[in-house]
Parts: sequence; C-alpha cells; structure tokens
Amino acid sequence: MGHLSRIRIAGLAVLTASATGLMYSPGIAQESDLLATNAALDEAFRSGNTEAVDGLLDPEFSWVFKDGSYTFRSDVVRLLPAPGTSNGEEQEIHERIYGKVGVVQVFSGTTRGLRVWANRSDGWKLVHINELDVGPEYASRRGAYRDSLPNEQIPDCVNPCTTIPYQPSTPGSQAAMESWQGQEIAAATMNMSYEDGWAYYAAEENVGQFNGRPAGNPKQVRLENTFRRIEEGIAKSAQSTVLQMRLIDLDDAVLMIMVGQPLDGKPFYVSRVLVNRDGRYQMAASYHTDIQDSPSFRLVME
Repeated sequence: MGHLSRIRIAGLAVLTASATGLMYSPGIAQESDLLATNAALDEAFRSGNTEAVDGLLDPEFSWVFKDGSYTFRSDVVRLLPAPGTSNGEEQEIHERIYGKVGVVQVFSGTTRGLRVWANRSDGWKLVHINELDVGPEYASRRGAYRDSLPNEQIPDCVNPCTTIPYQPSTPGSQAAMESWQGQEIAAATMNMSYEDGWAYYAAEENVGQFNGRPAGNPKQVRLENTFRRIEEGIAKSAQSTVLQMRLIDLDDAVLMIMVGQPLDGKPFYVSRVLVNRDGRYQMAASYHTDIQDSPSFRLVME
C-alpha cells in the first residue's frame, strides 16, 4: 500500500495518510526522508550547486518540461535549469511511497510537477520529472474531434491495443506494458468494469494531469464521464497512438515515458507510474504534456 502525505509549504494545513487512516494537524509536518531530499534538490537548483544536483540524479534521469521539450541527465547537470514549480508561489506537495519508489507531485500556481524517485543503495535518486501547465493558454483540443465522430468512423484500436513499437527488457516491464495494454483495450471498448475493465487497471489514487485542466482527471470523474458518453450512444473511444516508449523497471513500480499522438491534436509526452500490486500493474500517476512547438495533426487510418 502506498503512503501519502501532503504538506502545504508556507501554509498551515497538513494531511497525512497511512495504513492506520487519516490524521489532521495544524502546522508543518515533519518531513519524510524523501521530502527532505526533494527539498534539497530544489535548493541545489536554486543555488546553482552542480555537485549536489549531480549527486541526486539517477543515471536513468530525464525531464519533460512544461512546453513539451525533453532532456537527459547530462544536459541538466550542465545547464541546471530551474524547475517549473520553483516559481515563487506557494507549493502544495503530495507524496506517495510504493516500496522503494517515491512519487512526489508538486503544485505551484498553474504548474504541476511529477517527480519519480528510486531508493537506491546510496539513498533517494530522482529518475524523472514531468511538468505541465494547467493554465487556459495551454489547454489542449484533444478529444473534441473524436467526440464529433459517429461510432462507425472512430478507428479501431491497433496501436496500442494489439501492437506497440517497443520491446520490454525485463519481466517487470513486460508485465507492466501488458497491464497498460489491457487498460487501453478496455478504454477503447468503453469497458469501465472493476473486474476486467479500465477501473481494474487504474489505481484509486490516480488523478490524470493534463494541460489546461486545473482539476485534473480523477478516477471517479473519468468513470462518470465515460458512463455519460455511453448513455449518449458512444460505443468506442479512439486511443492515442504510441510513437515512442521507454520503460524503466524500478522493481516496485515501472516508469513509462511515452510520446503519443491523439486522433487530432499535438503529439504529447506522457509519464505514467505503474505500481506492482501482486503482479497486476496499476496506473498510480499519469502526466500528459503537449509538445507545444509541434503542429497539430489529424490521423488518417489506412
């Protein structure tokens, strides 16, 4: 079971959760080791401490910026870019621990940041950052064209439902990809069941984060919206095509970094954390960041 804590920096409200339930207390909670390390990383970026940043980044590290640009560890250490969530505004920080994997989400103004950490032999190391902006100027048109099509004109799901241009390198990443593929098959056929549908593969705590959507897309909201579409007579959903994928097996979870192309709109990066729960990998976090400098495309199925 994941452990959750939420700390409002420069505020008073603190919410923590564990297997024993919820507890509310005023004031700033004592930081966990992970949150302390996360704060140390922010301070290292702020102060331009190359050595400290270098020591906290995992060899697998990569970063999706809120404009959809993408970079790897060596460039980050050389350039020391400022995190988008270090914008001078109050931060709301959410933490979940899944074994040796830590998921930290930082909300600051209209910027949302996902940070995926791995507890290595020498401490917490940052494996990935995905940042996006929920302000209206970043809003995506993704889904509008799809929703305008009758069922017979919505393309069948081939990629990613039956084929994906990626070969997993570990049994864990293979199992995670198969679980996610099951999730996509269920979404394409509008199967929201908890027994074998989309709800089976999505963790209760998952809130999908998207450009231009301040409230995100919590699991229950996604279910309600899909049931509404079903009542309107919609029987199919067009899933985004996988253009590129990378899976990083962190034992207790698998990190997916993917470039996708919707039926209509800009290509985007999506970062997902797929948590191992007795062999079933559930999506516990997902961040979708449009590549702003890309033109929009409309797929033509042949």
